[in-house]
Amino acid sequence: MKCFAPLSPRDMHEVHQLTYTLENALEKLQDEVNTLVDVLEEVHVASETSDPETVKRQGAVYLHTMGILIP
Repeated sequence: MKCFAPLSPRDMHEVHQLTYTLENALEKLQDEVNTLVDVLEEVHVASETSDPETVKRQGAVYLHTMGILIP
């Protein structure tokens, strides 16, 4: 196990700010992933029920959102 140098009050403040920002970013990512799950399910159901308009529309939403998450 590595031994780390003591953390100063400034270090602790920076960690606090960074972790807050990262928590917000992860929450946003989780929201986007949850939306993608719903959109993909719509595409799946539309493909089973021969609904090409929904497949195209929601497929485009899925691809657009994935392009933002994984550029």
